[in-house]
Amino acid sequence: MLYCDYDTYSAMGGTMSAEQYGLWGPRASRKIDELTLGRAEGHAADLETELADACAQMADAMLQQSNARSRSAGGLLTAASNDGYSESYAAVGAAGRAAAGALYDILSDSLGTDPYGLLYRGCC
Repeated sequence: MLYCDYDTYSAMGGTMSAEQYGLWGPRASRKIDELTLGRAEGHAADLETELADACAQMADAMLQQSNARSRSAGGLLTAASNDGYSESYAAVGAAGRAAAGALYDILSDSLGTDPYGLLYRGCC
């Protein structure tokens, strides 16, 4: 299920073209389904605004993460210096965990108090 269509994404201030969003919007929606263990779809009508907001932000973040990965095959750039030209990269595994954490944080922030427990994983 697509939680945010392109018109809504554009109205929220999204900068992707329709073609780009056609790729990243559904990926963000699938990520929402993954992080909520499939429970988001059942509450899509009640949380329409929250899920659309999360989908739009996650699509942007996923595009940025993809662009960062393509620029640096060794990992995400974490620091750069101009004087002696040096760059530092995060390890690929650490960069992937950070990217996944960022997507989770976007969804968590968009859901706010998470009234339906969509992010509940069964442990305290």
